[in-house]
Amino acid sequence: MAFHQEITRDQVVGYLGEVRQRGVNGAIKVYKELYGQGYGYAGWALGVATGKTITGQAALQYM
Repeated sequence: MAFHQEITRDQVVGYLGEVRQRGVNGAIKVYKELYGQGYGYAGWALGVATGKTITGQAALQYM
């Protein structure tokens, strides 16, 4: 995975709009984009949002 790129204010606003409009599906899209930019924790969040990883499933059961 590459090092992360800095995120601009406009990107944050766009990500927030995506999540507000599409809910969990928007969050999944945002986490994929952030993970692709090198933000490793977004991968963990993606696992929780999708429930498709062992750690994500454990987190969902805990909640």
